[in-house]
Amino acid sequence: MRTPETIAINDQLQIVRLQNTKFQAPNGYWLLDGYALHHPSLGYVSFDGETPFQPGGGKATLQSVMDLGGFVSFEGMYLVKSLQ
Repeated sequence: MRTPETIAINDQLQIVRLQNTKFQAPNGYWLLDGYALHHPSLGYVSFDGETPFQPGGGKATLQSVMDLGGFVSFEGMYLVKSLQ
């Protein structure tokens, strides 16, 4: 069951296009393209704590997640920010 906090985060997630977007890496940065879920103040949804979740199937898969109400829980997940 989704908590009120989880519902609030899901409600603000948007599918965004990454175009040459940089994320911190151990010895520099990753340069990513594609689609990811982004929260306007918390950052990008991530499972590894380093790069955004970019599933096989791209935008269509992310839209399926959103169509089902988003994530049930954010436990064990991260929200990461890109480099400026």
